[in-house]
Amino acid sequence: MAAGRVGISQPGHNHKQEAITRRYGELKAAGVAGVVYVADNDQTGNRKAQKCAACAEGVGLPFLWLPAIRIWGDDLPIGGSIDDAQGSAVERFCALEVAVEAHLELDLEAPVDDTAQDLTVMLERCAQRVLELPLEHRSHTLRAMAKDLGASLSGRDVDRLIASARSRRDGRGARRRGRRTLEVKATPWLWEGLLIGQAINIMGALPKVGKTSLLIQAIAAWHQGAVSFLGQRFIGPCPPLILIGTDQPAADWARMLQGAQLHAGADPDGLTTPVREIWTMEDGFVLNEEGMEMCGDLAREYPGALFLVDSVAAAVTTPLGIPEESPEIAEPLRRLHAVVAPHGGTSVFIAHAGKGRAGDDPIRALRGSTALPAVASQILGLSRLSDAPGDDRLILLTQGRGGHPLKLLVSRDHEGKFVSDGDAASVIISQRLQEAENRLTEDQTDTLQRLRNRHADGLDTSVADLATDNSRQALDRSRTLLRGLKRAGLATSRKATTASGQRELWEPFALPSQGLHHDPSKPSLPSHTKGCEGFEGSEALPVGPLSGVIFHLMTRCAETFHEASPQELALCCADQHPELQNENLDDLVAIAIQISK
Repeated sequence: MAAGRVGISQPGHNHKQEAITRRYGELKAAGVAGVVYVADNDQTGNRKAQKCAACAEGVGLPFLWLPAIRIWGDDLPIGGSIDDAQGSAVERFCALEVAVEAHLELDLEAPVDDTAQDLTVMLERCAQRVLELPLEHRSHTLRAMAKDLGASLSGRDVDRLIASARSRRDGRGARRRGRRTLEVKATPWLWEGLLIGQAINIMGALPKVGKTSLLIQAIAAWHQGAVSFLGQRFIGPCPPLILIGTDQPAADWARMLQGAQLHAGADPDGLTTPVREIWTMEDGFVLNEEGMEMCGDLAREYPGALFLVDSVAAAVTTPLGIPEESPEIAEPLRRLHAVVAPHGGTSVFIAHAGKGRAGDDPIRALRGSTALPAVASQILGLSRLSDAPGDDRLILLTQGRGGHPLKLLVSRDHEGKFVSDGDAASVIISQRLQEAENRLTEDQTDTLQRLRNRHADGLDTSVADLATDNSRQALDRSRTLLRGLKRAGLATSRKATTASGQRELWEPFALPSQGLHHDPSKPSLPSHTKGCEGFEGSEALPVGPLSGVIFHLMTRCAETFHEASPQELALCCADQHPELQNENLDDLVAIAIQISK
């Protein structure tokens, strides 16, 4: 009675309508403001509620009928009542009180117009109210309140409303004023060039390539005191690891962690492993409202934690019913970042690549909606170098907002540990050159072989040297074949001055055995487009072994920047590939002009 409320029930032996009416009349006469009737979860409970509502109306006593299942959710058994609801007595009463107050609040509001805007406002108010409830009662309470408004909410609708209400409560909603200034910081690398701190990172690859193993081995090395992994530095101490690993069963995780010389499980103190919490396939962790709340609590408990989610399919698309092709797939990633970033947390998501695109750049390789790579600050892609038997090398590529992309060549040693095989740029170019050579016609292949033979013998080669005779038709045919080899990046040419005038000399392209060649005598390129106006490229391509490399790198840039001028394309390529910074700008523009043709 101290709270102004009292619990009553109808005597079990007398449920006649006359008796109920008399009792309600006595309650009204005693000053009772109204009755809240909680109906048992069955047809009998509903029939009794209808009878009591009619009796209360007969004596003018306010009556509110709430089915028990609307208050405590679908877990309530058939025939269940408040006695069967989950939670302590205080939690059960709290859920009832919120449901009552929500109904009263809606009744006291001005009549709601039948428009989507007004309904949305009312649902937002309901969502703000249920935030006061324990986590396990929020979803079904919000559904019940929506039903009273004539609305039906899906699981995603409920999560979205509650997440929006929490953002407004925490001062992160769209209705607050925007920031006036932003703090300028250097990229907060955790693993230099690979993982960005306090951001969304995505690692994509085909299944069973080793994407999860690589990350676990890197984190294990970091925890064990290593200063780098695969040649890339760690920045700062190893962070606490929250492992949401519902893509694999517990047995697989135990083997993977032990293989990385970590304790097979979680250690809240972080002594034997950086893993503070772990969920496996058996636990069924989902990035829904409840999962977000749990991650927020862990982010507060372990500031600066790294949240590794394996995988997007297991924690987002499948359990939440979001199609991979839907832009909504990015929303749970964005919401997780919103709850962990204020505490210095970082998220890393494992995603699957499309079968036909696994070797593409990391963004295009990811399976599903483009909203997934768009939400990430950093994307890592892992793919096999080739399908050749016995070639187990992998290419680790990066693309994102953290600077120059990386191209690393990695493999596994006899113990299954990932090791660096150096920079992948020259290997990738060699592979593409081989692919280009495989596409040559029979005449082009014969011309390339003759060109290589003459070069090996130290002989200069002109168009006439490869022509079958001195006729104009034979010379034109030889020139066409050589230019085709140049376009494929398999040959280069240069202008040479002789006693009889200028001649165009040709040689086959070959990658240098000791990496890319730099000529320190050539002026450095600017790192931006300012001042590039007025450069005019010549028809001739630059001379030397680097020209084929430049051709392939710039061709890749041209695929991305379709509308760029030759000057802009040259500067862009040099900016993205530091190995070209010392190349002559005129030579790069010349290649860009050839590509644009």
